[in-house]
Amino acid sequence: SVCDDETGGSTTNEQATFNLFSKVEEITQGDQTILVNFYEDEALENQITDTENFVNTQANPQVVYVEAVDLDTDCTKTTTLTIEVIP
Repeated sequence: SVCDDETGGSTTNEQATFNLFSKVEEITQGDQTILVNFYEDEALENQITDTENFVNTQANPQVVYVEAVDLDTDCTKTTTLTIEVIP
């Protein structure tokens, strides 16, 4: 969760900027062979490319879909991350 900021021109619109990249270490537990991708949709089609400056696109809360790929084995796991703006 983060506090509502001036994103979108208002501090009451439930929009804020999130640093999704800051969650990578927690997801990989420091394993450098795991690549983490974030997506806006469950089908993993709309990849979030600016993971350090992601502005939520849905009302509170928003689910972000996470794909973790082991580069050594090509094994893929998916999970979710829920983000929320505190008004």
